[in-house]
Amino acid sequence: VKFEIAAQYIAAAGSCWYLSLLTIVMLAGQVLLLMMSWYFGEWAAQDQEQQQSPRSIGIAIGLGLLCLGWSIMRAVWVLMAMVGASQKLHDTMFHNVVRLPTRFFDTNPSGRVLNRFSKDIGFADDLMPATFF
Repeated sequence: VKFEIAAQYIAAAGSCWYLSLLTIVMLAGQVLLLMMSWYFGEWAAQDQEQQQSPRSIGIAIGLGLLCLGWSIMRAVWVLMAMVGASQKLHDTMFHNVVRLPTRFFDTNPSGRVLNRFSKDIGFADDLMPATFF
């Protein structure tokens, strides 16, 4: 993916504030995963009696549920940004195609225009989210 295309996609995804907040949410998710990994390492080093204490089990379950909830929230936010970016790019492309002179449609078959449009939108919908998530 060329940098210019990625930059347009990111710009279409939302405002700077939204993308900054999304970056903070993603970083916080990584911190939560690191905390969970650290705690499970400490938990494994404890003796069996300490491992089975309600406090230790509660902390482990709490961290696991927190990470799960945070991951779901992060995925929803990223999905919303990606759908918004795709919709804005689609609208811009459609606006530009509709504004083309009639001569363009006389010289290019409608199938070629439709295939190119579908290919570009498919690229934005399929490959770009995987690149950024």
